[in-house]
Amino acid sequence: YYDGLLLGYEASHQIYEGDSYNVEVTAPGAIGALALMYMGSEDSAVSAWLAVPDTPYHLDFVRPDLLQLRCLARGLVLWDQLLPDENWVLDQIPKFIKAAADVTDPTSATAAVDASLVGPAASACVDPALADAATAAIDWDLAGSSLVAAISGYGLAMGIRFAGTHNAAAFAALKRLLARLASLPRWMCRRDVEQASAVLLAATACLMSGSGNLWLMRQLRRKRAVLPKQVDCGCQLIYAMATGILLLGGGRYTLSNRPEHAALLTVALFPKLPCSLTDNSHHLQALRHLYALAAVPRVLCPVSLHSRRVVPGSRADITLAATKYYSELTYQVRLPCLLPDPSSVRRVVVRAPGHWPVQLDGVDSRQAAGRQQQQSMLQATLNHAFGYVLMMERRRGCLGGEV
Repeated sequence: YYDGLLLGYEASHQIYEGDSYNVEVTAPGAIGALALMYMGSEDSAVSAWLAVPDTPYHLDFVRPDLLQLRCLARGLVLWDQLLPDENWVLDQIPKFIKAAADVTDPTSATAAVDASLVGPAASACVDPALADAATAAIDWDLAGSSLVAAISGYGLAMGIRFAGTHNAAAFAALKRLLARLASLPRWMCRRDVEQASAVLLAATACLMSGSGNLWLMRQLRRKRAVLPKQVDCGCQLIYAMATGILLLGGGRYTLSNRPEHAALLTVALFPKLPCSLTDNSHHLQALRHLYALAAVPRVLCPVSLHSRRVVPGSRADITLAATKYYSELTYQVRLPCLLPDPSSVRRVVVRAPGHWPVQLDGVDSRQAAGRQQQQSMLQATLNHAFGYVLMMERRRGCLGGEV
């Protein structure tokens, strides 16, 4: 330290303390690096490192904010295993942490941990002292904060995983997680609950980006109006971001969940919120704007080739390609609408009264040359100079009926 002063610089007392590094400072960056390095790899070793501690003893060594980042990172690592289901999220949380939601008075809940609430790690301890420590009385304040952090972390991972897909199951799951946070006991820290709710609303906005979902818009307006005084500007920041994402590009753009875009969303939606407008100690606020790089045009609007007007009553049959987790699916939507990721679309058939149908083929396992050309046509339609136009030719002898 004194040598450093003589050379004209000071040692870092924040990262390097004594003979070791301050892991409380370096852990967020390390967790984020693991999440981006192993995103979608489903590596069992990495996912085990990032799992929620399954005993009260081990939970004492993990701060709730770091636990939130670990849950987010684990959801990104288990990309294809992350299901749009509330039960999947709750299954990742140990029982003794979930039991905090049923505690009415944490000061009186000092009984020893029930053996059914702890994981196998406690019973597997060879040293009796370690086994007793692993099954000591639960710190319900810590368990409650950990429950809030785990729900918001996995919820944000779900929002990034299904960003821009408008997945109905994921939307319902995030709504139930929001309701679960709202129903938590009043003794839990209101600041933690409000910030976790803000993170979940941002995740839901990513899921429904560009749709202008009315329910979500009402939730954002209500939250901004009744925000408690003890909550800082971080929630206001995340609510403003969620509103912009929900109405992205005036309903013409949505977010992509491809790996490079998921990395941008992870950085932009970093769940550690600032305490003030000048707070950059945990996360550079300028990085919040990176979500704009994940925005892609996805709206499809049929226009008559003759009148250059929007064709009314048009519908599209969208067929999604089969994967190892989902079978092939076909559904019908009214146009104009936001399409899913072109890489997951096998076929789009647009039909309108009095007009010839238009078919745009997407991905196919045969990778035929003609189908590759149609795939480029689908992408070119979305990237049209006007942003969304699909020209349709009128049938001979039919009235257009355009508006």
